[in-house]
Amino acid sequence: MTQTPAHPFPINGVVFAWAMTSSGKNHEIPLFDIADALNDPELSV
Repeated sequence: MTQTPAHPFPINGVVFAWAMTSSGKNHEIPLFDIADALNDPELSV
């Protein structure tokens, strides 16, 4: 049996996250920046 590697995010489709800073500024986070944003204590994702 061949194992398929697990991907942390979907490969097909549009994927993004939304973040808010402590000052209330909101912005979209592109797919390839989500992992870094999740590790940023200044953001609420």
